[in-house]
Amino acid sequence: MKIVFIPECYADTTLVDFFLRDKSKRIHQRGNAKVADTMQKQAAQYYRIVGVVDADKRQPTYFQKFKEIKTFDNISLFQKGDSEQYIIMLKPALEAFLINSCKELSVELSDFELPNNLKELTAITKNVGIADNHKFKRLLKTLKDSPTFQNLDSFFKKLVTI
Repeated sequence: MKIVFIPECYADTTLVDFFLRDKSKRIHQRGNAKVADTMQKQAAQYYRIVGVVDADKRQPTYFQKFKEIKTFDNISLFQKGDSEQYIIMLKPALEAFLINSCKELSVELSDFELPNNLKELTAITKNVGIADNHKFKRLLKTLKDSPTFQNLDSFFKKLVTI
C-alpha cells in the first residue's frame, strides 16, 4: 500500500521517523500551509496521506474539510470525509506535547540536557539539526512508554495497517 506521512517541521519529522522507522514513507514540509498543499497535490499518487501538524492558531483552509474522529488529551486524529486523507494534530504544539509526556513519566528534560523552558526548547526543536540531536532522540526513546506516546503510536499503527 502506498502511504505517506507529511510532517510540518524538523522536530515533527524526527518524531515521525521515530514511530515509522522508514524515511521513505514521509515527506518533510515546513509549516501547515505546505503540508496542506502537499496533501492536495499528492492525493492521486498515494493511497493514504497523513499530515502531522501542530494545532496552530491559523490553520490552512484545506484543513476545514477534515473532521475529528478520535482524540486523546493532546493528540487528535482527523479524516477528510470518507477519503484516505488524515491529519494527526499535536496540541497545542510538539514542544508542549513533549513536556506533557515528560510529566506523565516524571521525567525531566534536563536529564537529557534539554531545557525545561518551553521557549528555549522550541528554539532547539525548530533547528534543522534536531534530526541529528542524540539528546532529543534519547528523550523520544524514554517517552515511548508514556500514555501520550502510546496513544500517538496507536494512531500511527492504525493508519499504517488500515
